[in-house]
Amino acid sequence: ALTVGAYRIVEVAYRELTVPSDVATPVVLRVARGAPEAIAIVVAAWILAEILGALAARRIIMAGDGVSMAMGGAVRRLVRHPVRCLAAFVAPLVLLIAVVVPSAAASSVAWAAVRAAIQTGPAPVVALAMVVVLVVLWAGGLVLVGMVAAWRAAVWTADAAGTFGVATGSRPGEWPPAVESANVGDPGPPGADPEPR
Repeated sequence: ALTVGAYRIVEVAYRELTVPSDVATPVVLRVARGAPEAIAIVVAAWILAEILGALAARRIIMAGDGVSMAMGGAVRRLVRHPVRCLAAFVAPLVLLIAVVVPSAAASSVAWAAVRAAIQTGPAPVVALAMVVVLVVLWAGGLVLVGMVAAWRAAVWTADAAGTFGVATGSRPGEWPPAVESANVGDPGPPGADPEPR
């Protein structure tokens, strides 16, 4: 997908750079308009690879599956639960974008302030203060991105372990919980048929 998509994107970009179709529109938008199918193929392959890779990696680590068995299980999980898998992909991605965009914008503004303070000349204290602000904003953004990335990984781990609302007790070495652990108890008397006919 990357090879086919990249070939088409490079082809359209070369055409737009040598013989532009519209000089008022930025070249990135012209390339996106000229090769939407290539961009869609690359994005779809990225989404599919991230979902399958996340599920397969957790099957290898948590269940001890081999690579082929883990990939097969990941494909089955995606086919059986496509909405759940897409939600586990999209929700953390939206949060990541919500963290990265403002952080990058703040760092960009701080960098512009650093450049302006350095170019004005005889104000080293102001330039130093702007550099400190830039470093703090950049480091804070990295910490936030790291936290969101860890949360994204935790979402896939919780999904693969089946621990959203139910304790399974099926992992090797884990203490077996009581039958009613983490589940709503049966409202009927003990030993009664839960679904009388």
